[in-house]
Amino acid sequence: MQEQQQEENNSKSDEYCFSDSEDTTKENIKMCEIQDKDLIAKYQSLLTIEKTITAGKNDEEKKRVSLVVEKDNNIKSLLFAQVLGVNSQLSINECKNVTLESSPRDIKSVNITNCGLTTTAGIQNMHKTYFINLENNKISDLSGVQNLVFTVDFNLSKNLITCIKSLTDFESIESLILQDNKISDLKPLKNLKTLQYLDVSDNRIKSLEGLEGLTAITELYLVNNIIVDLEPLKAMTKLGELYLDENGIENISVLGEFKELKILSLQINRIENIDALKKLINLEELDISINQVRKVEALKDLTNLNSVDLSYNLITDFSPIEHHKNFKNYSLEEQK
Repeated sequence: MQEQQQEENNSKSDEYCFSDSEDTTKENIKMCEIQDKDLIAKYQSLLTIEKTITAGKNDEEKKRVSLVVEKDNNIKSLLFAQVLGVNSQLSINECKNVTLESSPRDIKSVNITNCGLTTTAGIQNMHKTYFINLENNKISDLSGVQNLVFTVDFNLSKNLITCIKSLTDFESIESLILQDNKISDLKPLKNLKTLQYLDVSDNRIKSLEGLEGLTAITELYLVNNIIVDLEPLKAMTKLGELYLDENGIENISVLGEFKELKILSLQINRIENIDALKKLINLEELDISINQVRKVEALKDLTNLNSVDLSYNLITDFSPIEHHKNFKNYSLEEQK
């Protein structure tokens, strides 16, 4: 049985490295000759291969090749994945010596997490990649990312990024996660007109300048920064979810413009007046705990509201909202 399996693996190796089939280029053959063949053989049997038929004048069969690699410090570059023909999804986790050199050119989805990456140099080869996740590395240098013109979803959370100027020209980006970095300037994001989901929580942001024209955003995370002024957000009328916890916010009057808002979190700020919230007729979830709120009249006509946290405020009179029968989660613990 083992001999049979070995023969199958060898056959697959021949298919990807040395056959004359249309799927194998001379470039791949050359790369295979210089790459560690033991590494290729090791992951040959772990490939996930799906065959799909592209309907058309002549039905065309294509292969979607995926690979998951865990805790292998022998990997120095992504050349082996290119040789193996990985074109659908590549996931690499806890491989401490890997770099983005020789990245597969036609791959659709890449996850390289917890690998100690310090730079994105080499990522320019992934210019056809739609989804890229480089979470939990040590990246400070964003070299090459300006070439990722087709990338739709980019996760760079939990790195050491301070400057995001390389992200200026992302024409197709819809989701960008920059949570837990060292970013203070959001102005380079001003041209990302297709952006729908943005997370810049846990950074060093004081000003929201740069976000004024990003009117396509429906979900925005700004938690744990140093934000005071929300005025740059006023044109984001499509917002459905907004998270502003742990800032220094006092004035929330601009929030009255967000008629589509369903989830709003304002925990741990300096808010006293919540009158602007009475315009949020679609609001379903509200967390305004740990603030300085005294009056709750603004909430009395929000009939869609079913989850409210008003704990740790200065409220003494709850009568304006006592009639709310829809409240499923109604937290009023320990007013200050």
